[in-house]
Amino acid sequence: MLCFLASSSVIAGAAGWISILKGTPAETFQDQDLRLFLDTAKEALDADELLQSVRWSNPDTGAGGDFLVLNQSVGADGSLCKRVLFTVFASKQAAKRSTWTACKAGNGPWKLVTAD
Repeated sequence: MLCFLASSSVIAGAAGWISILKGTPAETFQDQDLRLFLDTAKEALDADELLQSVRWSNPDTGAGGDFLVLNQSVGADGSLCKRVLFTVFASKQAAKRSTWTACKAGNGPWKLVTAD
């Protein structure tokens, strides 16, 4: 089980996102790392610009990463979807990259649709 599953408030914010972190350095993230990860993901997804890297780091734990929105499209239900390349790393662990797609209907939250 991922270390950051201890905090119910963080879990609520991470619903649907935890699956993309399995098998990555994020398995050792502390609650503060996960909050930074989720806040930065939202910042990158909410930005109008494409192909602009948004980075985060926690000097207290040595964790960090970045998000790069590669493209956007409209889902079958009319929702805005964005394909994102993300990197995560943790202290003494190599960085891991992955791509995924998240979609947002109206003013709702971003929801993970696919992860590679």
